[in-house]
Amino acid sequence: MELHELLKEWEEAAQQTYELLFESRGWTHDKIRESLRYVNISVHLPLGGGFLERHEGDIKCALDAKTPLLHRWSGKKRRQAARRNLRSLMGIYCPELLADFETAVHERSEWVRENRRLILQHVKAGTPPTLAEVVGREAMQTATNISAVRMQLATLILERYPLGAAPAE
Repeated sequence: MELHELLKEWEEAAQQTYELLFESRGWTHDKIRESLRYVNISVHLPLGGGFLERHEGDIKCALDAKTPLLHRWSGKKRRQAARRNLRSLMGIYCPELLADFETAVHERSEWVRENRRLILQHVKAGTPPTLAEVVGREAMQTATNISAVRMQLATLILERYPLGAAPAE
């Protein structure tokens, strides 16, 4: 469920990035700065942490939960707890979904890293429309991949954990 919500945030940020890329001409500096808070291209911290970096960390925590404090003292229990995580469960029960998820997140992350400066430059100063269109199409493809994986995950959750349905016989 947490992964679904994280993907939903990525999807929304990707959509807002696309809108910012094409609708920002003529915006004031303050409006641009406010909009950059809601897109996944911006970096807010001096050490390079922004939306992307925070959400990559959130995904890692969701997939690879930390070992409980009491189990950290024993090597055997620490290794056992490390193997009992969402990544392992998904690898067993839905390996294709895990692979699609990791691919979609990786592609979007790479796209953001490669185009972050270009987009900010376009938003602040403007670039030729053909370049903006190319970058925008790439942005929408990675966003579409994120959305497709989120829908697969939602389907899996609904199939495995139906709420309010009659018990299976």
